[in-house]
Amino acid sequence: MTPHPVLRFARPAIFVGGLLALIGALLMTGRIEVANGLVIGIVALCLGIAGVIFGSFVQAAWRVVVAANQAEESSPDDSRR
Repeated sequence: MTPHPVLRFARPAIFVGGLLALIGALLMTGRIEVANGLVIGIVALCLGIAGVIFGSFVQAAWRVVVAANQAEESSPDDSRR
């Protein structure tokens, strides 16, 4: 079974999402001083968490699809009728 094209974005989404969440947390706590840091921090934190959730769900869904496909191929045809 060939991987779905969206899987190319799963690992980078987790990595970039983690970085955005870290930057957002640093901006919100005041460790990094930027004009409008709180607003930028909230947006970065939300986008970061969304990226991590997207990447995790895509990888988990693909594993479910592959497992279902393997189970379907290995089950005998007589028992399904």
